[in-house]
Amino acid sequence: MIEDKVDILRSEFPIFSSNPKLIYMDSAATSQRPKSVIDKVVEVYNNYNSNVHRGIYAMAEKATQEYEDSRKEIASFLGADSDEIIFTKNTTESINLIAYALLPRLKRGTITITELEHHSNILPWRKIASLAEAEIRTVEVNEDGEISEADFEKKIPGTSLLSFAHVSNVAGTIVNARELVKKAKAQGAMVAVDGAQAAPHMKLNLHDLGADFYALSAHKMLGPTGLGILYGNKKLLDELEPPFSGGEMVKEVHKSGQEWNDVPWKFEPGTPNFVGAIGFGEAIKYLNRIGMDEIEKYEKKLSKILLEELEKISELKYIGPAENRASLLAFELNGYHPHDIAAFLDSRSIAIRSGFHCAQPLHERFGFFDGSARASLYFYNMPNEIEALANALKELVKLQ
Repeated sequence: MIEDKVDILRSEFPIFSSNPKLIYMDSAATSQRPKSVIDKVVEVYNNYNSNVHRGIYAMAEKATQEYEDSRKEIASFLGADSDEIIFTKNTTESINLIAYALLPRLKRGTITITELEHHSNILPWRKIASLAEAEIRTVEVNEDGEISEADFEKKIPGTSLLSFAHVSNVAGTIVNARELVKKAKAQGAMVAVDGAQAAPHMKLNLHDLGADFYALSAHKMLGPTGLGILYGNKKLLDELEPPFSGGEMVKEVHKSGQEWNDVPWKFEPGTPNFVGAIGFGEAIKYLNRIGMDEIEKYEKKLSKILLEELEKISELKYIGPAENRASLLAFELNGYHPHDIAAFLDSRSIAIRSGFHCAQPLHERFGFFDGSARASLYFYNMPNEIEALANALKELVKLQ
C-alpha cells in the first residue's frame, strides 16, 4: 500500500531532497519527476544522442530502438496498440492535430463539447468550426459540476464529433467516459477525449473505452516536458490525411507527388522529441511498478481528506461535486484574490496554482470571476501536507 511507503517514494524524487520544506500541490499543472526518469534523459544525451529513424550507425539505431520501445511501453500502459500511439508535444497539440485532420469530415457538421472543458478542448474546435462552417454545441453542467444528463441527451443527436474532458482540471469531476462514448457512438458520432487529468491518476484501457481519439501529456505523469500522446483508432488514422507535413512522415517524394508514411509516423513530421519519448517510457515503467490501481486507491483517500479538511473552513467555497472527484480542489476564500492566497501559501512553502487554470468559462459558470486557488495532489503527497494547507488557510482567514 502506498501510504506505507510514501516516504520511500518521495526519496526517489530529487525535488523533495533539494527543497525539504516544499509542499507541492500543483501536480495538475505539472508533476515532479523521479530520479530514474531524470537519469534516463541524461543517459540518452550522454551515451546515444542521435536522431531517430535516420542513421544506420549503432548509436542511431540504439536511439531509434529505445524510442520505439517506449512507444510500445506507452501503448501497453494505455491498453492500445503501438501503431495507434502518435507522439506530439503536449495534449493541446494532440487535440489540434486531430481537429485539423478531421476538418474535411466536419464540414457543416456539429461539434459537441461540455462546460467542463479546458481552453485546449474549446479553442481548437472553435477554429475548426469556423473553417468547416460547423455548429458548436456546449453541454451544460449542474450545480455540482457534473454533466447534465438531460442536456446531453438533448444535444447529442446529430453530433458529428463529441469531445470532452475525462477529468475536469477545475471541478475535479470524474466523467463517466464509457457511458458518454457509448451514447455518442449510438448516434453515429466520432469521439475525442481529453485525458490530460485522467491518465496520470487512473488505470486506462483505451480499446475498452471505445473512443476514437484520446490525448494526454507526459509531463503530468512523471515524464519530461514537451511530449504529448495522441491515441487514435487505427482505421481512422489510416484514412485521415496528415494536417502537418515535412521530413520523415513520407515514404517517397517526387516532382509529381508523394506517398505518406505508415501510421503512426505519417503524423510525426520532423525530428521528434525522442529524448522525451524515451524518458516517458521510463516514467511509465515507474508508474507500473507502483501500480495504477494502487495510485487510484491512495488518491481517493487523499481526495476525501482534502475535501473534509477544507470544508471545515466556512469562508471557503469550492467548485465541483462532493463525491466521485479527482484529488484536486479549486476554491475561493472570502475577501482574498486567488493570487493573494497562492502568495501567502508560498510564504509557508506550499505551492498551489491560482488563476483560471485555462478554464475561464467554467469559472464564470460558477461565479468565480477572479478565478480560483487550486490545490492538486499526486501519490507523493501525504495527509499531513493537507493538514498544513488547511492550517495555513485558517491562519489567512484570521488575518482579515
